Formats: sequence, structure tokens, C-alpha cells
Amino acid sequence: MKKTKLLLTAVLSTLLLASCSKTTSEVMKVSSTVLSATGIISRGTRDSINKAIDASNSAEITFSLEEEYYIGRGVAANLLSKYRILDNPKATDYVNHVLQTMIAGYGATQMFNGYHAVILDSEEINAFATSGGHVLVTKGLIKAAGTEDALAAVLAHELAHIQLGHSIQAIKSERKKNANKAITSAAFQATMYIGTSESESDSYYRTSDLIRDVEDAFEEVLGDTIDTLINNGYSQNFEFEADRCALDIMSFSGYDVYAMDDMLYVLSYKTPKGSGGFGKTHPSPKARMENLKKEYKKRALYETDPIRTQRYKENIDRL
Repeated sequence: MKKTKLLLTAVLSTLLLASCSKTTSEVMKVSSTVLSATGIISRGTRDSINKAIDASNSAEITFSLEEEYYIGRGVAANLLSKYRILDNPKATDYVNHVLQTMIAGYGATQMFNGYHAVILDSEEINAFATSGGHVLVTKGLIKAAGTEDALAAVLAHELAHIQLGHSIQAIKSERKKNANKAITSAAFQATMYIGTSESESDSYYRTSDLIRDVEDAFEEVLGDTIDTLINNGYSQNFEFEADRCALDIMSFSGYDVYAMDDMLYVLSYKTPKGSGGFGKTHPSPKARMENLKKEYKKRALYETDPIRTQRYKENIDRL
């Protein structure tokens, strides 16, 4: 009997720690039910295993465009509890005009409720993009741009994050991390409590912090995503990927791709290392400029049109 329990423990732990496909999940749930019914594992162990399996499956969920929109709106609403929207319809319309020009030129993926940009009434130099087509850019960053093409570089970078699904990937990554914790906990508990009497085992599960962690695994996902946007930023690979995609967006829309380099140069002295805003949530402008050094000539090149610069000044002059 002892050898049987040890064998079952090894098999159960291995299966739990493996990635769960839908078929594997169903088999695991049936197996945990059978093992519980035969007394080899307790009901508490069975429930822990099933919750861990559900956590793993949740990490693989694909969101619809409507779901992405409402997730992004929730994140944007939280951001707006930290920043106030600037009451300047003329400047807001202008920023949305530049954004919509690039969406049309690039042929961006259609969103559930379209794309919308707002200006945050803050001198901080920063910008955010959330899933579903929400772009938020600070007054300070718009003023720092200096030209429409440089502003387009900022908006193209944020649009790229949406096109590449970085916000949703961040949510899935957080879910996967929490699911792995839940699975590891369940495997550990299965190993420790196979063969334990029902009363002893269930007493443990009623008071275990590990079980509470499993049950609450995804309650903080939205908050973690907001934390990523505001405090930590995306990974360096995501930021570099967004910069490259931004050059494509600008080029397809007739903007000067070298304006990205101009914007990064401005950021290099406007956002010193350790400062808030872009300096806190993005790789250094120097690193980004180095990453793009060989990318500009791969795209169609357009010069900055003086008319666009004048249009920028007319719309942004009073910010």
C-alpha cells in the first residue's frame, strides 16, 4: 500500500506540474474524483487539484475584441483616478486626428469601439495604451514633442502596443504566473497529504494559506496590469517591438520615421534616469535609439512637412 501511495503521489505531482490541455484537464479532474472516492486522497486534496487545474485553464483563455475593450476600459478608468483629463477639445480633437490618420494609413486592426485618445492634464512626460483602443498621453509629453511628426511617433508607439496585444499578453502572463503557483501548491499538498485521514486533511485545507491563494489567484490581475503600466512598464522586448512597429505605422501614414529618433533624443534629457513617467516605465532613450539605428532605412522615408509642424503649433500652442 505504501508503494502504491508513493507511486500515485509521483504520478499526480508530475501531471499537475505539466501544462494542462483541455483533454488533460478533464482526465485530471476525473482522476482526482476517483482517487477521492476510493479514499486515496481526501476531498480537500481533490478540491485543491481541481482549483489548480481551473487556474491553469484560465491562463489560456482567448479574449474577444469586446472583452479586450472592457478590460482596457477598466484599466483606463483606473488610470483616470490618478490623472485628470485635460479640458481642451481643440487639442484633443487634433491628437485624435493624428491618431486616426495613422490607423487609416497603417490599416490597424479594428477595435470593438474604435480608437480614442485623451490628453492627461499633467506636466509629467508619459503615455499609456490599454487594450481595446484606448490611448492616454500627458500634456507634458505632447508639449515636449515640438512637431506633429514627433507627436505621431509617440502615438504610433502606443498604437503599436495595442496592435501587438501587449496589454492582454501582460494579463495572460500574470495569470500564468498565478496558475503555476496554484499548481505547485496543489502538487505539494497532494504529495504531503495522500493517505491522510479525511478529518486531518480537511482541517489543514480549511486553514491553509495556500488554498486561499488558489481561490484568490486572479482577483488582482487587473491591478497587476495597472501596476505594470504605471510603475514597472512593459518588458524591454515589448518596448523595442513597439518601437519597430511604430516605424511601420509612421511610414505607412506618410510621417517622417526619423522623428522617432528626434523624440527619443528629447526624452533623453527630459526624462533622466530614475525620474517618473517614461524614464521609469521604458528602457532608456539611448537603448531605444541604439535598437532602432538600423531600422529607419528599412522603411519608406518622408520628410517632415512644414504644414504639419505649423498645424501642431496652432493646436498645441495653448496647452
